[in-house]
Amino acid sequence: MKEKLNSIIYMQSKRKAILFIFITALLFRLIGLFFVDIHNLEYGDLAYQTIVDNLLDGNGYTTGKYLAFRPPLFPLMHAGILAVFGRDNILALRIFFILIGSITCVGLYLIARDIFKLKLAMLAGLWLALSPQHIWYNIHILSECPYTLFLVFLVYFLLKAVHKNKLVFSCTAGILLGFSLLTRSILAGFIPFIFLWIFIVCKNKLSVLKHFAVFLIPALLIISPWVVRNYMVLNTFIPFSTDGAEVFFYANNPGVLHSETGFCSKYSPEVTKGLGEIEIQRAYYNFGLNFIRNNPDEFLRNAMDRFIQFWRPFPNVKFPQVKPVYAIVYFLSYLPVLILLFIGMPLSFRHLKYTGLIYLLIIYCTGVHMVLLACIRYREPLMPFLILFAVFGITSLTQNGKRA
Repeated sequence: MKEKLNSIIYMQSKRKAILFIFITALLFRLIGLFFVDIHNLEYGDLAYQTIVDNLLDGNGYTTGKYLAFRPPLFPLMHAGILAVFGRDNILALRIFFILIGSITCVGLYLIARDIFKLKLAMLAGLWLALSPQHIWYNIHILSECPYTLFLVFLVYFLLKAVHKNKLVFSCTAGILLGFSLLTRSILAGFIPFIFLWIFIVCKNKLSVLKHFAVFLIPALLIISPWVVRNYMVLNTFIPFSTDGAEVFFYANNPGVLHSETGFCSKYSPEVTKGLGEIEIQRAYYNFGLNFIRNNPDEFLRNAMDRFIQFWRPFPNVKFPQVKPVYAIVYFLSYLPVLILLFIGMPLSFRHLKYTGLIYLLIIYCTGVHMVLLACIRYREPLMPFLILFAVFGITSLTQNGKRA
């Protein structure tokens, strides 16, 4: 039994490994369907659901109040599946997102094997495949599922572009960046960090410009229809969405310190009364910025609290949908990742040319959510990379054991 398990973990055939990881991930996500009401959407974002309903009803892309409140790709995928398989066919929708989540596990395996040459690359893919939290997000139709897929393969092809010095990989990464931005616009601020990383790791500075241009142009082309559409319906330049202003406001107002969930919306009616979508966006940003300027100490305390919320080892039970059993399962599954992470990250410094991009991504996401809303749901897209560093830790421990 032990020899068979070792042969799976060290599986040499790339095709067999990919197939095994994908089937394992698919199987456990299908088993997860027995623990949810497959005919009803649970834990979904109501704004997204409203947009999907309006799309299916022929009313266009709108929440009923806002025209560009959310990035479009997730609700378009959602509405597209229901349009093809039937509006009430939630099972088809769940299976589609299960397939996306299963492919993500393969992406993590490819990063571990092709870029870092880890003998335990198979373990990285299987770990994500069996991760209870990753399974949970896959079967509950949340935007984290496609966003994590795009993010994992974006990182893979960026690393591949530098590793092989081929522009085709930069172009593929740019396409994935476009899809990522249309799913979660928060990644837009990471683009300068990508340029910084390419600039540092590429010795030929002309090559830096080539790779970054070939990377950025496809992304801009992909988001351009959405930008043009927003200008046509709102008469102003909205590159991504207007929801960022609301998130910024909810995280930076006088009521946040007295909130158990880390955000407060009670000031919204007085701030947005009688305003249109663009004016509301400006009012939210102005209110939040004024709060930060006038209350720097409170802002810093809020930011540190959000740091804790972002990196806490179990869900915040103050949210009504978080049951104690969920928190326990999450903690028990995340604790090994957390422990091995602290071992693996320092050891991965020898691969700094490649891990530097992932370090920057983790730092960027942490910093952004210290200013905006923070919870472990927003950390979930980073989980594949945390598992990758945990596998670095296991690799080190096994090597030390052999030397002993």
